[in-house]
Amino acid sequence: MSDQAILLEIRDRITKMERYLYNDEDTGNDGIVKAHEKLNRRVSQLEEQEKIRKTKATTWGVIGGVAISAIYKIVEFFLK
Repeated sequence: MSDQAILLEIRDRITKMERYLYNDEDTGNDGIVKAHEKLNRRVSQLEEQEKIRKTKATTWGVIGGVAISAIYKIVEFFLK
């Protein structure tokens, strides 16, 4: 193979690799970089939702604890 043919082969292979890394205009498929960005956004959203869920559960737990304590104190007061 001549040097020119080798360079063309290398360029073609690099182009194919770039199609995997970046968006492939020919097929419309997302590349690895874009897919990674989408996954990072989704994981961040899921982590945020989990934080919100835990915060709500803690808040309701505190409210429930205060309500039960108040009811207990009222019942205890009237039973004495």
